[in-house]
Amino acid sequence: YTAQWIAAPWERIDSPTLALEPSRHILSSREGHDNMRNFKARASDVMICTPPKTGTTFVSQILHQLRTWSSHQGAGDMRFDDINQVVPNLNFAWDTGQEPNNDQLMPPLTWHGQADARSTLSPRLFKHHQRLFSLPKGCRYVCMLRRPEAVLKSFFTFCRKGGDGRALSFADIDDFAADPEYWREGMLYGASVWEYYREFWALRDDPNVLVLVYEDLAPDVGRFLPLIAKFIGVEIPPPAVTERLVHACSKGFMKEHIDRFDDSWANREMTKRAKLDLS
Repeated sequence: YTAQWIAAPWERIDSPTLALEPSRHILSSREGHDNMRNFKARASDVMICTPPKTGTTFVSQILHQLRTWSSHQGAGDMRFDDINQVVPNLNFAWDTGQEPNNDQLMPPLTWHGQADARSTLSPRLFKHHQRLFSLPKGCRYVCMLRRPEAVLKSFFTFCRKGGDGRALSFADIDDFAADPEYWREGMLYGASVWEYYREFWALRDDPNVLVLVYEDLAPDVGRFLPLIAKFIGVEIPPPAVTERLVHACSKGFMKEHIDRFDDSWANREMTKRAKLDLS
């Protein structure tokens, strides 16, 4: 990074010298990656831009609950089997049978024996582990920082628990941290955690970029809900609703409903479409 590049204003990101090519994840199909590269964002869209293991699912739940509370009896909306259905991951959306260019609708689920009407969700929310400078331009971006040592520990545990053969081959976390692909340079998305953070810092004052810190947000979600709601263009919840939304975004609640937040639906859909071999 040069000082000039770090200080570059948002308007210059579209220039050929500053725009970055999205990195293709090892589990993303060529077709899915090409579709991601050609995705056109709407001005009202919100992109959740995070390095892996910095609170992506946590922030996805917060934003989804904020955009649905006013139309769902003031309680937010949990009518989904998997958070990826309502907040698609652009890295894998096409590989799971989603079409991100369309309006976002509630999943076609049946509750209490009756089919719910598929209401339109607004604004559209997307999550992404690509670098900020490589994301679709022209919308709004919620970025997340977390202490690097906590990210490293979480990412190391995640890769090993997921059965990643190469991650299991590392003797310890120090070997993992020294590896260019997994940590030092790549995090499997072509950038180190420092490169993500440098781009967030470069655009911290841009009105279309909101940078949040996990260590501030996690213990005090309610304090940040008005800020986040205003940024994404939805109504700020009153105190009684805020209490319910904070509960729906708590670690305990999300653990209780872990099957909706563990990517199991996305993995099944990719396997069904022969995009991912989990054997």
